[in-house]
Amino acid sequence: MRRWKAVFRLGLAVGFVALGASFLGALHPAGDSLAVFRNYIAGAGVLWVLMGWATRVASPVWLLPLGVAVLPAFAGYTRTEYVSPDHTVTIYQKNMLRKNPDPSGLVADIRAVRPDILTMQEVPVGPTWFPDALQDILPYSHSCGRGSAGAVVVASRWPVIDGERICVSGLAALRVDGPDGPLWVASLHLRWPWPEQQARHLDHLLPVMERMGAPTVLGGDFNMVPWSSTMRRVTEALGAERAGRVRPSFALYRPGMLPIMRFVSLPIDHVLVPEGKRGASELRPLLGSDHLGMVVRY
Repeated sequence: MRRWKAVFRLGLAVGFVALGASFLGALHPAGDSLAVFRNYIAGAGVLWVLMGWATRVASPVWLLPLGVAVLPAFAGYTRTEYVSPDHTVTIYQKNMLRKNPDPSGLVADIRAVRPDILTMQEVPVGPTWFPDALQDILPYSHSCGRGSAGAVVVASRWPVIDGERICVSGLAALRVDGPDGPLWVASLHLRWPWPEQQARHLDHLLPVMERMGAPTVLGGDFNMVPWSSTMRRVTEALGAERAGRVRPSFALYRPGMLPIMRFVSLPIDHVLVPEGKRGASELRPLLGSDHLGMVVRY
């Protein structure tokens, strides 16, 4: 029992250190990497505390800080959604997967939704299906990127203002004449988080986003969760907020991983809308990708 008590305390200490560090993304990008798995760390902590309680080496009081840690995520998952019936803007966001074997299902789904704005990532570079397949409903488009991850694409049914376009690494944007006046519409694909180059990539993009400013609609594969420092920095730079509830859009499991990873799904695809609009979101099928699509209305 004494040995188990020592093991329990060590496990508890390690878990709480990891959980606390997940709030420190503003100090080091490793914090945001831990924030991606914060809910799972807290869930494992609950099981660990219950084991300790059952074997009389721990008090259930340790469940309290675990519950507090997941409050930001809980608020996002239970957020009230509302769209005014008088006027609605519709955005379709999708990482299509650059090796998508058959995009015809995706084209059909986009046509069924008939969005005002389309934001896509990992679009195959070179002659593609995109311009011809959707140009009749989304005549104004902009593609940016030549890397191995494919292009980022943004399209709109509203005309571009004076040819205003932005193309930087992982970001494509158009300034369009929207229903309420000039509006930036943009597609974003951030790199993987620490120890990969997401933080450096974001440092490069933030000055561009700040020059765009509000109002902006941006959809993208952030490779990052809503409660992260990365998300806060992007929303502050654009004067925007994440629309709708938190929606897990990416299943982490791949063949060869532990079977338990089948239950790990991450909310890393997001749509940002002008501050105060909030809006409502829904997920769309995979359609040949490893990311679910997302439709937001505000």
